Amino acid sequence: MIPDQAWDLLTTDLPTELEPWVLRFAEAATFSERERRSYAWSMHLLSRLSGQAVTTAVMGVLTTEQPGRMPEVTDITAGFIPYEQGAGGGARSLREARMEIAVPFVEANNLRYAFGVVIGITPPEDSSDEVNEEKQTPSQVVSIDNYPVVVEYRRVRYSAPPNPNGATAACYAKPRASKRFFGPTWTDGIVIARHSLKNLGFSTGVSVPMANGGSCLVTDIDTSTTIDAVILNCGAVPSHTSTLSLATAVAPGSNVDVRTASRTFSAQVLRVNDHPSYYGNLIAHRLFLDTTGTPGDSGSLVIRTPHADSAGLYMGHTGGSAPEGLVQSMRQIVHYFDVDLFD
Repeated sequence: MIPDQAWDLLTTDLPTELEPWVLRFAEAATFSERERRSYAWSMHLLSRLSGQAVTTAVMGVLTTEQPGRMPEVTDITAGFIPYEQGAGGGARSLREARMEIAVPFVEANNLRYAFGVVIGITPPEDSSDEVNEEKQTPSQVVSIDNYPVVVEYRRVRYSAPPNPNGATAACYAKPRASKRFFGPTWTDGIVIARHSLKNLGFSTGVSVPMANGGSCLVTDIDTSTTIDAVILNCGAVPSHTSTLSLATAVAPGSNVDVRTASRTFSAQVLRVNDHPSYYGNLIAHRLFLDTTGTPGDSGSLVIRTPHADSAGLYMGHTGGSAPEGLVQSMRQIVHYFDVDLFD
């Protein structure tokens, strides 16, 4: 739960140079006053994040052990940034090291909280998940309007089950009339997490075993690996399903439920990425949560509460002493695959 003190990091006034679409999205999403502020400031910071600022921030984490290496940016989000001080017996994470600069923060629940931008980058090729990150201390400081820009290695612990037939399905999908098919045509599908197919292959036509003993074929997939979702041809969407509404926007601080195959757990959104018109696969739209799931939860539907609209698809979690849940934005899935959702 994001503590009340953390909300004090945001001024009561909205950014003066706020793009008009931000307030339209916020109104359509029926945000609370807090969510409206956090969404506005998050979108403002993302709009101010220039290519030069990203390059400067990313170059700050490169060490002399990796000369000339420019890692790939995996995700960019804005919102609340929790971090520990002196975690792991004195070892410092990249996030903690970055926060040593003079940026506003609050302390609550044995954590510190800041508000700003987090950029995830691919880790060194020769590193393991247990790399000692205090050796990769940022050497340059980047901030926007006194809000920090943090760069960290993105190591994801995916929550896929050992076997694909144990994968959780988020919901059903049907192609819209406007859809252009670049692969097989289909009429009824199931949405699951793309990474669940790691042991089978990432191409259309792959047969995926189902828990009932049958199988479904991969019929729509992002071949560039950015969008962590895939659609399986399921034959026919059951008649008892109803339309699943889509969240117009999701704000830092929004409450969500993650509906897994065996239970539902609640979380709060820490950071978001959003865009008014681009949903392609050049940049991932991710949400980060303050709570994590367990193995087998990949593909679980993330519902915004109390609105009961779809926010995303659960992927897994980050590492470290304060892991965060990772979610693929459902709005990017809907617009990229050009589908309507059913539950």
